[in-house]
Amino acid sequence: MSAENCDGTLSVPLRNVSNSIQCIRDRVRDGESNEREGAFNLSNFWDTLNQAVKTVSQEATKLSLAFSRPPLPSLQDGEKLSEFILKSVLTLSTVYYWLPKSQGVTLRRQVRDATVEVLDGVLQLLEVIISSPLQSLTQEQITSTGGVWSACDRFARLPKDNKEALLVVLSSQSGVVKDAIEEMKQVNTNTVFKVFLCFCPYYKENLIFELLVVSVYLIA
Repeated sequence: MSAENCDGTLSVPLRNVSNSIQCIRDRVRDGESNEREGAFNLSNFWDTLNQAVKTVSQEATKLSLAFSRPPLPSLQDGEKLSEFILKSVLTLSTVYYWLPKSQGVTLRRQVRDATVEVLDGVLQLLEVIISSPLQSLTQEQITSTGGVWSACDRFARLPKDNKEALLVVLSSQSGVVKDAIEEMKQVNTNTVFKVFLCFCPYYKENLIFELLVVSVYLIA
């Protein structure tokens, strides 16, 4: 590790929280949602998720400001800052896990990617704070802090249900889908449906396959 922005003692809680957030990030990226019993309130989910994202942004800002100029925070303050940023990340990841697959695989994938982007941003900020020499607020630290803000702002632009999520992806994949539709028009529609039904159990979570299924219904 290069010259540190804090003494060895103060870097310990920062390094510990960085390691913890890496584990959280990996679980979010590779894990599954918790299937909830009873009705799922999508509107309440978004309200809670947006508040969690806002808290992460605020705690990341506090952390960055605390290490932007001398004097350094005390060990006790450093531990509190580390505790608060970790708590905010845990809350965000927990709320993400509320979203069940029954609300749509495409929607969940986009929320997951946005959540991972926030966690990556916080990790980058922590690494910069730990490894940058203490002089003044560096450009790298400004950029890293802005990266967390940008990742958090992305949530306001996310689709709010699976239909919107599919439309977003369909728009971005319009060229691929258009070519597939043209090919489908040249074969018997019933044959296409039979092929899709055969492969559906194996490709039900494949994004392009999902879009093609929608396209078949549109041209049938």
